[in-house]
Amino acid sequence: VFELKWSADGRRLAASCSDGSVLIWDASGGYDFAHSVAYTLELVRAYRRQANDLWGRERKDDAIGLFERTLEVSKAGVGFDAADTFQSMNDLADAYGEMGRWQEALALYEQTLEKRKDKLGPDHVDTLRSMNGLALAYQRAGKLDRADRLLRDLLERHHKMEEPKPKNTH
Repeated sequence: VFELKWSADGRRLAASCSDGSVLIWDASGGYDFAHSVAYTLELVRAYRRQANDLWGRERKDDAIGLFERTLEVSKAGVGFDAADTFQSMNDLADAYGEMGRWQEALALYEQTLEKRKDKLGPDHVDTLRSMNGLALAYQRAGKLDRADRLLRDLLERHHKMEEPKPKNTH
């Protein structure tokens, strides 16, 4: 298979095969892919790839618009507490920060961190990455006292995670 395409109504999938054949699956019996979470996730991920491509080609305003759209679609389609939504928030915060839009960037970084803490816990690797990203953003925005507090917290958590666990002697 070298190409897949859904029908406009989202009920049929066509696959073009390398041998010239075309396979068609009919989902009209009830599954509506175009309105499913799976479709939304694919759309969000495609938007994210496209936005990163635009960014890489120095079309930063277009990329920010698409990062914003990606976040809207993710919130509406998969929910505010989904991993892809957290990633979309972080991507947009990164873009805002790169453009010097620190107020918007910091607000999104802070929201992402709080959501990840609530959903994943304070010591989850994604939460710790958010803490690190926020600390770096604080540093770049000149908020060194906030960056210092977060970095110290990260270092303390890191040391706790590396402490040897007592062995069971029974």
